[in-house]
Amino acid sequence: MRKIASILLLVSMSSLFAIMPPMPPSFGAGVSKAYPQSCKALPRMLVFLPPPMEIDFIKCKNDLNMPLVSQTTKILIAKFGKGISEVQVSLAKGFYQLYRVDFFINKESKTIFVNSSLTKFIDGSILNLNEDRK
Repeated sequence: MRKIASILLLVSMSSLFAIMPPMPPSFGAGVSKAYPQSCKALPRMLVFLPPPMEIDFIKCKNDLNMPLVSQTTKILIAKFGKGISEVQVSLAKGFYQLYRVDFFINKESKTIFVNSSLTKFIDGSILNLNEDRK
């Protein structure tokens, strides 16, 4: 009787593990830094995405937050005055959510770097980060 009970227990336990889905990997387990207080509300699986997903996530956020040309043109006219033309907005190479804005002001080429909300500007000629215009 004991053998039958132990066999039934063993079969039921093994069937329990057979139907459980595999556990996701422990994201961020190898991080040596302490988990910041600002991240406490976020689950670790969102903060530490798998590498292929993180690359797509960064590209998505960059594209999603890129200012529109029409919106950028209005801000440039307010900041620099009339005479703005040929406005182009692109991601600043090597940066995350920093955007390069190439434009002409009174037929003179100018480059600035802006954030996604167009509230902060960095003059491109000061930084010497100018790349060939696309």
